[in-house]
Amino acid sequence: MVYSKEASVYRQRDKMLAVMVPQVEDFLREAESHRIYRQWVYADTMRVYLRKSQRLLEGEYRRCLDIATVEVAEGHTRLGLFTAFTLKAHELHSWDATYLEHANPVIERWCMRRGWINNPETFPPSFYLFKNALGGSQRRG
Repeated sequence: MVYSKEASVYRQRDKMLAVMVPQVEDFLREAESHRIYRQWVYADTMRVYLRKSQRLLEGEYRRCLDIATVEVAEGHTRLGLFTAFTLKAHELHSWDATYLEHANPVIERWCMRRGWINNPETFPPSFYLFKNALGGSQRRG
């Protein structure tokens, strides 16, 4: 049977999510119970540093899931792994927002295309998305 490159990419994303989602869920449970506030989550193709934080966003302190560092293995970039992980992590938590800290130019463009809000207080730029923002309108900064 011949598999297309697109099918291979989808399998990689599914495999990465299958490994990382339980780790994110464990982190969120532990962070909610105040046992931990930061943790690396891993898959063969990617590792991500997460934090629970409180950030001043639009004049109010908000509980956030910080995605502070993302490392994608060589040869696996530009396959949608970051997108799949970030959107799933945003969906999983019950806090006020997801916060992408110090975005590189690729992530900055990714955020801007998807309506994430630029935190004007940071350089390099950081972006956030409120939990109620997906599927609805939101204010852009």
